[in-house]
Amino acid sequence: MITFDALEIPDRPAVPGLVFRRFRGESDYADMVRIANDRATANGDDWVVTLEELRHEYAHLTNCDPATDMIMAEVDGQMVGYWRGR
Repeated sequence: MITFDALEIPDRPAVPGLVFRRFRGESDYADMVRIANDRATANGDDWVVTLEELRHEYAHLTNCDPATDMIMAEVDGQMVGYWRGR
């Protein structure tokens, strides 16, 4: 599914259904929490992030505008990763 906020990424991996897009605001938070916690579990980390912690963090960002400084990765409409520049 390609959306109006899709990004063209040169040399992107040839994964069927892979789309890169812009951050959509709070509607992305639940998936971001899931991804962060899945990554922590896979790495053997003991910490988890909550939705409230993520909301608080993003409400107080400095030197970062998520609208321009984040890339979200989706496969077949499901978020599978994200990256935030600082």
